[in-house]
Amino acid sequence: MSLQPAEALASHGFVTVTDLVPPQVLARLRERLDRVVAREYETGIYPDEAYYRPGTTLETVPRHVVNAWKCDRQVARVALSTELAEVAAQLLGWTSLRLAVDTVWFKPSGSVAVEFHREFEFFKALRSPQVANCWIALDDMAEDNGSLEFVVGSHHWPEPDEAAMRSTFARHHGIAAVEAVGRMAARDVLRHQVHCPAGACTFFDGRVWHGSQANATGQLRRAYGVHWIRGDAQLGPRPDYLFGRYKLAGSDELHESFWPIVWSADGYRTPWIDEFLGGGPLGG
Repeated sequence: MSLQPAEALASHGFVTVTDLVPPQVLARLRERLDRVVAREYETGIYPDEAYYRPGTTLETVPRHVVNAWKCDRQVARVALSTELAEVAAQLLGWTSLRLAVDTVWFKPSGSVAVEFHREFEFFKALRSPQVANCWIALDDMAEDNGSLEFVVGSHHWPEPDEAAMRSTFARHHGIAAVEAVGRMAARDVLRHQVHCPAGACTFFDGRVWHGSQANATGQLRRAYGVHWIRGDAQLGPRPDYLFGRYKLAGSDELHESFWPIVWSADGYRTPWIDEFLGGGPLGG
């Protein structure tokens, strides 16, 4: 018997759901993210990070952009959507979600692998560093084009010591490093690579280990990630580069100007979102 989506996420750390992103939204998202990666910004606002410069960056390096939603309203319609956030809330049992960040990952033909990591590591500046994630396949994902890969159930592993983890990754690479951090024998580590059609959404826990192999095809492989934190999240005593740049003086509050609440069980949603987007649902 197959598991229900919430059960699969709780057990394995991830679950793939299809038919959430309408075809017209998928086509529009591809087009707009192509422009963002090429440094064409519809809103005139730059992303927080852009690790790609046309004509300069090596062709085998993945194109990575952080907070593309600020650059383009059509991208923002996905990142700020009620529909995706509500699914994440149902899967995790959360009562409200804030958009934390979005991430763009374009892997050109021949691009290198992305090392295994956890989203949790980027959110330790929060008092409760829980993070929910949705990885949207913009192209069909198959075995040889560098699709997302998970270490099944690794979100249940004991929390590793930070110093020991840094030391381990300095000495090992890839899945060998993850096995060492989890103190697991290679035969006991189960890996799952996502094979899905374009438009499928893979939701995953922030503590599950994941990465991707090199793109061995002759085609570009594109994906878009949305990452949420709890609506009641607050900054801890040591804000990092991600959260520190928007820290309010004398406050641990995450201001909705930067960390909008996109869904809540009581119906609240940050007021400026609909004005920024012009209203309408995800597929509008």
